[in-house]
Amino acid sequence: MNVAGLTSPTFFIKDVRLSFDLENNIEGLSISNNLAYIVLGNRIHRFSLENPSNVDTVHLPRQYSSHRITQYWAHINSSHLIVQLDSFIVLYLHSAYTKFKVLYKLNGLGIHRLNYSDGSEDTESTEFIVTTTDNRVYVCFIKSHQGSKAEGKRDDKHVKQVFKADDRVLGVCISNVENRIYLFAGCKIFYWEKHTMHTQSLYMAFQAAPHTLYLAGNMHDFEIFIESGFYYAISHDGKLIETNDDEAKLASDSPLIDSPFVNIDSLVTTSHYYVLLKNESLQVQDKLLTQPSKILRHKFDHHLKGIRIDPIFGTIWMYSASSIHELVYENESASVWYGYYSLGRYDDALRLLESSSDNLETRYYASIVKAKKGYESLQRGGFGSQLSSEKDSSVFLDLQYDGVKLLAKSGEPFEKVSLMLLKSHHQLSANIWNLELLIAYLSEKLKRAIREKSSVKITIIASWVIFLYARAAIPRENGGEGGRSFHAESSVGKLLTFITSYHGYLDAPTVYEILSKMHFHKAMLHFATLRGDYTYVVEYHIERQAWAEANNALLEAIKFECTLGKSLVYETSTILLQRCPQLCVETWLKIKDLEFRKLLPAIVTYNKRFGNSPVSENAALYYMSILIHEKSSRDASVLNTYLSMLMRHPDGDNSMSTKPLTKVLNHIHETKGNDDLTYDTKMILRLALDHKKLWPAVMIMIHEMRLYESSLKLAIDNNDLSLAEFVLQAFEDSLLQDNGRSLEQTTVVRSLDGDDSTIDLSEESHHLRKRLWILFAKFLLTGPSEAFKLSSNTIFQQQIDASTISMKEIMRYILSLAKKITHMRSPIDVKSLLQLLPESVEISELREIVVNSIDSYNDNISSLTLEMKESARISTKLRKQIVSHHETSHKGNIAVLVEAGEACSLCHRLLLEKSIVVFPNCQHAFHRDCVARFHLRQRGEYKFREILKRLRQYNLTSDRNELDSIFIRQCVLCHDANLGSIDEEIIDRDNDKAQLNEWSL
Repeated sequence: MNVAGLTSPTFFIKDVRLSFDLENNIEGLSISNNLAYIVLGNRIHRFSLENPSNVDTVHLPRQYSSHRITQYWAHINSSHLIVQLDSFIVLYLHSAYTKFKVLYKLNGLGIHRLNYSDGSEDTESTEFIVTTTDNRVYVCFIKSHQGSKAEGKRDDKHVKQVFKADDRVLGVCISNVENRIYLFAGCKIFYWEKHTMHTQSLYMAFQAAPHTLYLAGNMHDFEIFIESGFYYAISHDGKLIETNDDEAKLASDSPLIDSPFVNIDSLVTTSHYYVLLKNESLQVQDKLLTQPSKILRHKFDHHLKGIRIDPIFGTIWMYSASSIHELVYENESASVWYGYYSLGRYDDALRLLESSSDNLETRYYASIVKAKKGYESLQRGGFGSQLSSEKDSSVFLDLQYDGVKLLAKSGEPFEKVSLMLLKSHHQLSANIWNLELLIAYLSEKLKRAIREKSSVKITIIASWVIFLYARAAIPRENGGEGGRSFHAESSVGKLLTFITSYHGYLDAPTVYEILSKMHFHKAMLHFATLRGDYTYVVEYHIERQAWAEANNALLEAIKFECTLGKSLVYETSTILLQRCPQLCVETWLKIKDLEFRKLLPAIVTYNKRFGNSPVSENAALYYMSILIHEKSSRDASVLNTYLSMLMRHPDGDNSMSTKPLTKVLNHIHETKGNDDLTYDTKMILRLALDHKKLWPAVMIMIHEMRLYESSLKLAIDNNDLSLAEFVLQAFEDSLLQDNGRSLEQTTVVRSLDGDDSTIDLSEESHHLRKRLWILFAKFLLTGPSEAFKLSSNTIFQQQIDASTISMKEIMRYILSLAKKITHMRSPIDVKSLLQLLPESVEISELREIVVNSIDSYNDNISSLTLEMKESARISTKLRKQIVSHHETSHKGNIAVLVEAGEACSLCHRLLLEKSIVVFPNCQHAFHRDCVARFHLRQRGEYKFREILKRLRQYNLTSDRNELDSIFIRQCVLCHDANLGSIDEEIIDRDNDKAQLNEWSL
């Protein structure tokens, strides 16, 4: 290649004019993040390049005014500047400071080099590494202090020695690309792996033993230059000895500078070039050393002292004793690509060309690079020769394919490449791959022709491709190339993609017919996908039993056209649910708003075949359970189907289907609204009873029909004690929820307080409660052996040892169960149980229970007697108060004090939680609702009942006032009728002689 005409980067020098006089005494220059520090002997000029007229001048502290600045180091973000004086005093200047601060911990160290961390985002503090003239290494940390609280605070926080070298230390390089810290001492390069530049992380890094590299020769034969995380060890004859710059490593061992050796005074680097100051001469050289160095000519007032580069913005600056200059460079990668090209690194060359300005020249060079790489790929892939083994062909054929693709993208003449590939094909007709290469090449060309919208090229290239495909499909005995080829079929798919994208459509039946004759099934599938013919795609996968692909095609069909996709789901649901059930239901769950009724035929068919499989393996049941529990479906068809399938499922171990049944019935009951249409309760209950699913049947009878007595009889008929306990517990809970409301048929009114509690106006609920407990007790007392044989997981099992069951224990269990699960007065007592005992039971066996019961009665009577005495005492006291009242000439009010923890005298619960009625004479206090219930349960209170009914219907003020007058008429514990009944016997001796005899001991 003729490189004489290659575009070269431009480098030129521009003078910088400042708004202040430098007095010919510039000692140094540092520019970072567009902030410049000009170092003079005893002061610093600081200004922004964006506003160079605004200059801050910072002088040395007064006590050090006679000293001079010898070294300086600015941070990459320009927030921190550290200087060292000729007396080894170290000063610190933050970008927000107006004067220097002394870093006492660094004074006297004799700093040789200082390297900051790259933490450009931290402007308040920084870590850095220091090397000293006595070959020691320190890790340091400083933090600036600003504002009113900064006075007197020191910025030097930590200074710790971490290493001591035996030879003279030349410098330190912190590489954030490699996460390493390099230390140069003598002819050795020590390096440590680092994680971060935080202080503790640096301490830990230096605690490890360093790795060591050795530089050939004597330490006086080379120099170390460190720039932006890269180091360059350059020998005195100008050759690069060692570096961590990947691009510089690719260079030959030629010297960087052609002129006679003189020590390099200063060196900075760009992405692809060195900029060197040597013997007052400024030169640039590409890092790959493929071009001669270039000397930059400019007339300077004084000799240049150094070169600096802004590590963030990449601008290059030079300075002399009295002036500053900028080195401007543009398009530095314009010719560097050729260096990569000559080294055979074509991808890097193309990357640089593509990053350059887009013009005819760069496109021309890029075409050359692609062609060169294409031919080399063909050569390395063994193009034109017979490959020896299958293993070789898998690697080499890929190289050939990459080669022809690159040639198609390059500017190589179409006829030249085509004839080369075709000629090779005729010479080696047994190898169909050469034909494939030609097809691949033409396909790439067709792609470019379509992009360029060149109809002539499209017609010519497409004709070539069709001819070659036909030849590849003809059997060898008929003069073809041997029929089917995977690569040819793949290329057909690509060809169809190109043509379809350009023409917009093809004659689908004709294409299917041609591809079918050629046995290009994958190409047919690809073509169908492009056209959106997902019916063909799904049928194709089902025919080949590719179930995962079929389900994925359904999802793609939904994305393409939702209505079409759903119809395909319904059409294929039966076969997919039977052949790949888990994949099928997972696909259904990914689709929104599927109509369950259209999936029912598939579910019914599936269940006929797999209905007896375990519930956990039944995909249809899994699908419906997800719809119900996770997607909150209230569709009656879903619920009916799911429940009926579970009801019919065999359940020998009482867990396979009963558990999900009880779960879904509870879910329906808990989430059902007043007007929700749920499921066909009669049909499901009938199935539950037919298939002996007792628990689900009872749950339906309780939740949906409130048939507690029928449910209890069902449990008793099946000797299921656990189920019987469940029915009683459910009944008692319903009483609590209804707050006295009758369960079968009741009339309810609002409480007199106007709150939401209710008062039962019918005794039917109490009668039902009594019947349930009597039925349950009779079941246990008349047939204990049958009752307890299925007593696992019951309250009974927790209380009684089933191996030693006695009638006494059964009675105790019934009484304790009633006390435990009821929320009001126990519905059953010892008297009721004794009537249910078989005649064979001797009363002596129950002596303890009977005695305890009588003792309980006596305790109640004694308590009542004490209350009466207390009432009499209070009555006497009140009479005295009345007499005292009449004796005085003034009128007063009698006050009653109700304590915070006082209880209702009827229900014994906290008094002040509801509205109350207080009788000041006897000091008794009641809940208004409790007084109402007391009157309801008294015989002969017909008027009270009638008033309550009217109040419920019409809510008249007159009725409410009349009820209030009844409430406050007399205390329900102290009125005459109640007091007169104290002397009455509990048992009527004339009418209840049989009962009296039963109580005799």
